[in-house]
Amino acid sequence: MRITTALRILVAAATLFAACPAAAESNSLRYTQHYKALKEMNKSNILFNTQYESLNKVLKGNIIDNKNRIIGTIRDVYINPYGAIASVDAEFDRLRLRQSVPLSYRQMGIRPAGNGYALGFDAKEIEEIYPSLLANVEPAAGTGREVFSVRSLKGAQVKTTEGQPVGRVSDILFTAQGGRVEALYITLEVGTQRGKSAAVPLGAIRLPQNGGGLVMETDQARALEDFIRGN
Repeated sequence: MRITTALRILVAAATLFAACPAAAESNSLRYTQHYKALKEMNKSNILFNTQYESLNKVLKGNIIDNKNRIIGTIRDVYINPYGAIASVDAEFDRLRLRQSVPLSYRQMGIRPAGNGYALGFDAKEIEEIYPSLLANVEPAAGTGREVFSVRSLKGAQVKTTEGQPVGRVSDILFTAQGGRVEALYITLEVGTQRGKSAAVPLGAIRLPQNGGGLVMETDQARALEDFIRGN
């Protein structure tokens, strides 16, 4: 009986020993891949890179009808975990329709227009469907677990999967003209590089679920600090 127990312990120990190098190799690969992604994304001053638009610029944009007339302003943008825009919260102040409504990006035929977002409808059509848009505010807003307000993401804290603080989101970077979110600009709050920042690809961040915070893998957080230290 004792021999059997000892044999089981040896087998378990051997299995754990065999698994550890594989896990370490996986973590090392993830660290290397993330470091390379950071280097590529931050190879120039990303805040002045014309390939990207900052959150402030996007939120200062206009809502434009399909006849190229400005009919409103942007209040917020909702994205899915992959950065695609789900809806745009719009106020049709030029039409004297003061209550903002979330507009489905797909159903309203929305597209980036350089100085804001253009709709697939003209002003008159918007006035006609406005009551129905108001009646469906909650479903259209995309406030479920898989859709996130970019306004609420700015200033959000980022932690590792172990709960250790990393930094805060100081900006959100869209593709040129605001077509989708590509990266979060994170300012470190801990360590020797505290106060320094870099753009992190959105795919490296888990967006908050059920009110939780933003999360990075520990090895990715380490790559971020090392990258900032070396640049």
